[in-house]
Amino acid sequence: MLVICGVMATGYSMFTEELTINGTAIAKMEIPEIEVPPVGEDENGVDRFSVTTSVENLFGMELLRVVDEQCVGNSITTTMEVQSRFALIPRTLTITLQLGNNSKNTFKNGKIELLESSDTRSSYNSRTQSLNPVTVEPGGNTTATISGSINVGRIETGTYYKYRIYFETDSGIKEFFYTLKLEP
Repeated sequence: MLVICGVMATGYSMFTEELTINGTAIAKMEIPEIEVPPVGEDENGVDRFSVTTSVENLFGMELLRVVDEQCVGNSITTTMEVQSRFALIPRTLTITLQLGNNSKNTFKNGKIELLESSDTRSSYNSRTQSLNPVTVEPGGNTTATISGSINVGRIETGTYYKYRIYFETDSGIKEFFYTLKLEP
């Protein structure tokens, strides 16, 4: 009986276009088309994806510190906390991200724009943002830079800036989001 069932199953499988496999499926990990490689752990033990300049007052006291940085899907959120409000003049805060092109398409006409902000007290002024280069071949990289003048005395709870970084490709727009959260 077992031999007959085995022969029938083998014969059936040779003449059918369907194959049924019973077992556990392993999900294929999708590689994001825009990748931001990790930079490593900073001196405060935070796993980092961005690089930020040190923000100090004229006496060398640290004014802002990165306390958390998360990369989820196609977005990164950096949380910075005020360490001291003792600053007579605004200081410069610059953030850079390395973006890699993991797709088979050339990224063209790259742009970075501020999508939304909750800053009602102008704590981060004179902001500029740039991508260099704006065209990225497959396997290539570009640098996104956000810079501005920060006044730590004006930072309120929930202050954030959300940026959209995007490129044109032959298969549509590819985008990435960066959010800077400032906490008192």
